[in-house]
Amino acid sequence: MLVDSLPEGTMPARLVSPRPFRLFWSALVAVLPVLVAGCGDAVPPTATGGEAVAQLLSDASPSGSMGDAALSGEGPALAFAFGLPLGSGLPSDAGPLAVDLDPVVEVCADEDCLEPLAVFTRKGSGNSRVRVDSDNEHFLVHWTPSRSGARAGESYRIRVRLEERILGSAEVEVAAPGRQGAGRSAEGVTRVILAQAFAIRFAIAEGGDAPPSDPDIDSARVGEAGGTLRIPGTTLTILPGALGEAVVITMTRLPDPEAPELAFAPGTHVGFSPTGLSFATPASLVMTFDPALVPAGLGQEAVAIHRLNADGSTTALPTTVDLSTGTAVAFLDGFSQYLVVFTLPGNLTWVGGASPDPRSWQDPANWWPAVVPTAAYDVLIPSGTQHAPRITTPAEVRALRIFEGNSLELAGSGIVVGGTLFAEGPVTGTRGFVLMEGAGEQVARGTVGNLWIARGATRLSGALRVTGNLLVNGPGASLEIGSHALVVEGDLDTIGETARLLMDNLAGRVTVLGDARFMGGWEGDAPLQRGVLELHGNLVGGGSPSSLRATGNHLTLFAGQGTEQVVSLAEGGSRLANAETLNPGQVTFASNARLSTLSWGNAGVGGRVLVRPGLSLEVTTAFIRGILQADELRVGGDLASAGGVPYLVDRTVFTHSDTSLPYQTIPNLDFLDVVVEGSDVRIGEPWVRVRRSLLLNAGRLRIQGNVLEVNGGIRADASASGGVLRMEAGDRVLAWHVDLRTARAEFPGGTLWIQGDLVGRETMVGFGVGHRTVFHGSTTQDITGAGGFALGQLVLANTGDGVRIRTPNLQLSGPDADQRILELVGNTRMEYDGSAHVGVGIAVYRATSRTHFASPTDRAFNCVWAFTEPGYRITTEPGNSELGCARFGTNRDYKFPTLEDFTPPSRLEVTILEPGSGASYEEGDAITFRSSVTLGGAPVPATFTWFSSRGGNLGSGATLVRNDLTPGVHLVEVRVDATAPDGAMLQGSASVLLSVSSEDVPPPSPPVVTTVELSPVSDALALGEGGSFRARALDQFGLEMLGVTFTWATSSECIAPVSAGGTVTGRSPGTATITATADGVSGQATVVVGQVNPNLPTSLLGTWYVCRRNTGAFLYSLEVTEQTAAGQLTGQVFNSNGTTSFLSGTWSSPGFNMNWSRLVQGGERFFAINQGVALATDHMRGSYNDRIDLLTYDVDLRRGPR
Repeated sequence: MLVDSLPEGTMPARLVSPRPFRLFWSALVAVLPVLVAGCGDAVPPTATGGEAVAQLLSDASPSGSMGDAALSGEGPALAFAFGLPLGSGLPSDAGPLAVDLDPVVEVCADEDCLEPLAVFTRKGSGNSRVRVDSDNEHFLVHWTPSRSGARAGESYRIRVRLEERILGSAEVEVAAPGRQGAGRSAEGVTRVILAQAFAIRFAIAEGGDAPPSDPDIDSARVGEAGGTLRIPGTTLTILPGALGEAVVITMTRLPDPEAPELAFAPGTHVGFSPTGLSFATPASLVMTFDPALVPAGLGQEAVAIHRLNADGSTTALPTTVDLSTGTAVAFLDGFSQYLVVFTLPGNLTWVGGASPDPRSWQDPANWWPAVVPTAAYDVLIPSGTQHAPRITTPAEVRALRIFEGNSLELAGSGIVVGGTLFAEGPVTGTRGFVLMEGAGEQVARGTVGNLWIARGATRLSGALRVTGNLLVNGPGASLEIGSHALVVEGDLDTIGETARLLMDNLAGRVTVLGDARFMGGWEGDAPLQRGVLELHGNLVGGGSPSSLRATGNHLTLFAGQGTEQVVSLAEGGSRLANAETLNPGQVTFASNARLSTLSWGNAGVGGRVLVRPGLSLEVTTAFIRGILQADELRVGGDLASAGGVPYLVDRTVFTHSDTSLPYQTIPNLDFLDVVVEGSDVRIGEPWVRVRRSLLLNAGRLRIQGNVLEVNGGIRADASASGGVLRMEAGDRVLAWHVDLRTARAEFPGGTLWIQGDLVGRETMVGFGVGHRTVFHGSTTQDITGAGGFALGQLVLANTGDGVRIRTPNLQLSGPDADQRILELVGNTRMEYDGSAHVGVGIAVYRATSRTHFASPTDRAFNCVWAFTEPGYRITTEPGNSELGCARFGTNRDYKFPTLEDFTPPSRLEVTILEPGSGASYEEGDAITFRSSVTLGGAPVPATFTWFSSRGGNLGSGATLVRNDLTPGVHLVEVRVDATAPDGAMLQGSASVLLSVSSEDVPPPSPPVVTTVELSPVSDALALGEGGSFRARALDQFGLEMLGVTFTWATSSECIAPVSAGGTVTGRSPGTATITATADGVSGQATVVVGQVNPNLPTSLLGTWYVCRRNTGAFLYSLEVTEQTAAGQLTGQVFNSNGTTSFLSGTWSSPGFNMNWSRLVQGGERFFAINQGVALATDHMRGSYNDRIDLLTYDVDLRRGPR
């Protein structure tokens, strides 16, 4: 405390003396910081040893007085310093030692020294005495730490006081004996030994000048008699009897608190020590403040002294206030920190109109009461004020309500709202945010510009419109929609591990006109569980696998107005629940995605959902009413189409992951590849067509009495475990190739038609006696399989080069011979080797059969009985006398099997005659729909049902007229049901696109070619054999365009030239790519000719076709007619103009050279193939040279039929 602030008579007589003093303190080991009682500033030492005292003295003031270590007033001026070594003399101008003073030395274990470990006084006895060393001009104390209860490893404070005045203190650290010597620790603290005496030396010198002490600190020792402490503006009076024993009390003015939620008088923040002190009789605290700071309109009841609590809150004390003098008086039971606080009313109300800026938020004159809002207040902006508020610097409120008819403008800055935000009148401006950042629940509704949910949960209490952007980002930040509506006209972003948008009410709806980005990583329950999220821009779920998760009844609507919307979801955990497109344009998935359901709303009918190449879309159920285009669609439940909808999915995977369904059905869509992975998948319509391959990777596929048409092969992926194809009575399957090495068969009944090859395996089982396999291809077909296998009934009805039975052991199933029937109807070639055989019950050679036994071994074809019809024919290789089969049965009572119709079922060919695809009509026009159907090229009675993707069922009949189609794009499908001659139910369909326009709905763009598809996608030809490919063009809606002209090309005219109509000829062994192009769009298929022999040729005799290697264009054919032992070649060259030339050359395996000449206009020209090399038996390569024009390019030579 300031000495001159004490009432007369409260200071001991010695301290009233006008003599100034200086105090000097020496310790044993190291220089310690200088601590000034009543100042609190720490002055670090700048020297050690004997230099320390001189350094501190010389730094005190120009005159040599102890400026930084002095207390002044009417009492003595005291100064002190710490230094070494012992015995360092005082400066000559320090004055004599003040031997008449009674200093007290205390060793303290705590900050306030309430219970000192040791106390040394002038009157003490023995080692408790403060002695005077007159020779060295200092006081001396000896302290042995172990005798006062000090412990090794602990730190203690040694302080010197004169009565209530603390003159200085220093830290020491006690060390155990033998561990460390006395000295200075690494932290700069003096170290003493537990069991050794420690000499404490200090001096109090008379004389010298001292500057004034800090006026914001007062300290006094107060006992039972009471006392008073004062600093400017604050007085603490402790009444007699309030304290039971003397205590040193310090009062300090503290910096103003950083508490924007408080309205307080600056400079009134004080604190007291020791903390925890209590009074038997309350002490009075008198604080003064500037009454002009009290907001206009407030009385003395709004002013009080508040206690500041440890958690940052305040507690008002009963306070007597005099506003005329600016005085506040309260009574204290104990010590804390205190502050004069102005308690404002719960609401601050905007009035506006103050000069110079009637709209300034920061001008208190624009508010009632006249206070600028802070985080402690609720703010009301009523309707009807002439001037609306405007914020230009950051603002903060506890709650904000803007009534309808008024507004708040954010002009380059924002506002923090800690609780309720009711903006019936809008918050405008796009250059700042409304930032929700409260500790408790926050509530919002109304209209704001940019909104930032920065902390805690914000709950909608009504509709909220954000005219700018919405950001949810911060600790625990969430926005709970409830049953209300949120509209975001800009972008929506959730960022951070805990940030989330919560939707758990079916009535809740969020509409985002910009982009929506969910970039959090919330690992709890899915945030989107119910309600509707309507998106007009892009959707991003990134940053974490769990960034975007929707489950249950939540619906995501893609509502772009014809513009592309891009969806990008993080891999792993992100998923949507129910997704519906209302976009007549395109929704693009730019990442793998998982959905519960996918559907098209009425507004989105005909719109496209595109999954970018290489990605997969996984759904539980899908109801398709527009264009779906993807490399892969994985379906766990129902897959359905409303009709008239193109299906552009390369690979459809049926997983049967929807466990609520007993089984999963495959509908009649225009499938390319189908993959079965589910436990129980079934064909769900009378005719299902797969235009490429059916892969049985796992689970089981049942036909259910329907027709399954597979234009490619039935097989399993090489890496798959293999699934099961089950056929029962009445089931019919048409396939190109069937590979059962991994996939398995359960065929107790039904009929399987194969146009290509059958590859089996030794362990293949399941072909029952009621099942029939029919080979009806027009090219060579092979039955192969390592180890052999068994089939049911077998029909060989090949019309081409025949069926080659090349497996080492082929058996037909059944206990009786007449159940194991082999029907030889077409061409057959037995090519088993000497260790194999074919075993059947009854072999029937029909009149149309042509059978060749290519095996050199007799009796390899075994049967119980054989029947023949007139006209059959059997041929054998030389040395083979097989003429049917080796009969082992003697029962001639078998009946001749009745010839059945083995013709495969035909697909209904449905054509929409009118309207034409892409036709446009005006609203109200009469539209005629007309269709025809054929089966195997012949008309067939059928029923027709018409459907519109926009209008539903339009009616029945081959011809239908409607004039009530609604405006917009209509995908119209006609579904046809007919009965085949064998009684089978057949189904077909065709689609057409048309538009009905009105003033509000313009006609769509005309159809253009976007995709070209070839069928079959692959083919195998023998040398010299012909085959044909069919091309079809699809428009941007996925519908086939009629009347399109295609340009055909081959990658090698030497392997497989192609005609202008798509007919391909197998010219030489190898693989070629066939391409069809229309309007710049191409599709491709692969053709394999013969079998490539990798061995080098031993002879070049025969025909060779020469093609340019880079283009595949045909140049010449060479006929090598003679090859001598020396390698000389002769022959002819057949030129493209029909002329021939003489060929000569040399051959030295594997290299060759050939030369020839040709007469042309103007003379003879010379050509050659140099640096030739044979790559395989039927393939050579070289460099072609035109020696006249000096042209050189690489060529391939392919051997023709031999």
